[in-house]
Amino acid sequence: MNLSVVLQTGKQSLPIILVTISTSLIVSYVLHKAMKIPSKISTLIGVGSSICGGSAIAAASPILEAKDEDIALSISTIFFFNILAVFIFPFLGHLMHMNNATFGTWAGTAINDTSSVVAAGY
Repeated sequence: MNLSVVLQTGKQSLPIILVTISTSLIVSYVLHKAMKIPSKISTLIGVGSSICGGSAIAAASPILEAKDEDIALSISTIFFFNILAVFIFPFLGHLMHMNNATFGTWAGTAINDTSSVVAAGY
């Protein structure tokens, strides 16, 4: 890979990444308060929603000292929404006449797992 291309792409994506992560964590906190979701579960779902799904939940769970049940529920929630996204995103992308680059950016930032993004892209 060309390092200058990587740096240029990173510079362009950084604002999107920061907004996406911040929004996901804020929404999970608000839902935690509004719906009385246990804080460890809402934090795990927020982390999983903003940073690569189940891998992020697995990495954050020891730090949060989460129970196995909390981890399982959080990962199940993330994967449930990934499955929905695989079927819904392509339909919406076509409906909104998105080109490949726009759809890829949207799917890549909104879907929580790389494999699900690839599946939606097909």
